[in-house]
Amino acid sequence: MDNKNIAENERKVAAEIFDTLTRIDPGAIESAMKLIRETGRKFFLGLGRGGLAVKAFEMRLFHLGFQAFEVWGINTPPVTENDLLVIVSCSGNTETTVNIAEKAKAYGAKIMLFTTNPDSVLGRMADSTIQIQAPSMKLHEGKDASVQLMNSLFEQSVFIIGDIITLCLTQEMRLEPEKIEKNHANLE
Repeated sequence: MDNKNIAENERKVAAEIFDTLTRIDPGAIESAMKLIRETGRKFFLGLGRGGLAVKAFEMRLFHLGFQAFEVWGINTPPVTENDLLVIVSCSGNTETTVNIAEKAKAYGAKIMLFTTNPDSVLGRMADSTIQIQAPSMKLHEGKDASVQLMNSLFEQSVFIIGDIITLCLTQEMRLEPEKIEKNHANLE
């Protein structure tokens, strides 16, 4: 592959990400931020690459001073009616994720969802849904296909929206970099 093809692929991927992000409803992001502000501990769940994106969001909220836990982490406390479960599920129907969400709801927790499919099982359970209009390998075969593999565009968008939410909360909370850095790992 020559440099021309690499540069063209860079342009295509960047354009896809930009187009996808600009189609996300700002009201949905504000609704998610409201849940983050109004709930106690935050629990995070996602599988595969979506799980990696939600872990990055978990880390950033921890840096801002929120109590943040991975659902299957060794130090994860019990969920309560004061807490928030943040889920990443492209299809919104992943069985394992649905089972955990049902349990969280039974304990009274709120659910925030990143998905392509707001009409899914998880979409109907969620208190706040951020719909990412990206093609899914299972839901949108053949239409609006991405130049990227599988669900890459969705996963990248989750990562970036997580950072945008973090940036907005940082500004809203008037946090200085020095305060945030105090929550950053130092055994590096």
